[in-house]
Amino acid sequence: MGPADGRPGVTGPREFLAFDEPGYAKATFSMRFSVDAATGGTRVVTETRVLCLDKAARRAMGRYWRLIGPSAASSAG
Repeated sequence: MGPADGRPGVTGPREFLAFDEPGYAKATFSMRFSVDAATGGTRVVTETRVLCLDKAARRAMGRYWRLIGPSAASSAG
């Protein structure tokens, strides 16, 4: 992604923090792995945080979440 496809080219942490172009959202994603004591298996926990940079991005994210939210919640297990 970047200037060639018309999207902003954010390539590092400083650019990510400074990015504030209307119509976009910023997102972070993390994964944690731990041993599940009850089963001996691996528990995977994900966390996603989204910051919409203006009202248009917030509306778009709302449409997306109404579509994907129910399946994301059901897969959380």
